[in-house]
Amino acid sequence: MQSHDDSGEIAALIGVRGHDNVIDVLRLEGEDSAAAMRMPADEENVLAPASTTWRYTGNAHEAIEELLDLPDDRTPGSLLVAAKY
Repeated sequence: MQSHDDSGEIAALIGVRGHDNVIDVLRLEGEDSAAAMRMPADEENVLAPASTTWRYTGNAHEAIEELLDLPDDRTPGSLLVAAKY
C-alpha cells in the first residue's frame, strides 16, 4: 500500500500483515522516519487504529527490527483458555 500527499507524491509505503489474532503494520516515510504497530485482528481501520497492543516509532531499520522481534504467533496473553471440565 502507499500513501500520497496533496501533490500526488508518495508520502509513505505501508505494509500490513494479518496473522493469528493480530495485525502488524509498518509505515515507512523515509529511512529516518518509520512507525510499526501491532493491533488486535478485529481492528476496523489499520491505518488509524483505535487501539494497539504495541507501537514503535524511529528510523526504518529499528522499526523493522523491533517488529520482527515480536512473538510471531500471537499477542502474549490474548488467547482465551477453555475452562476445565
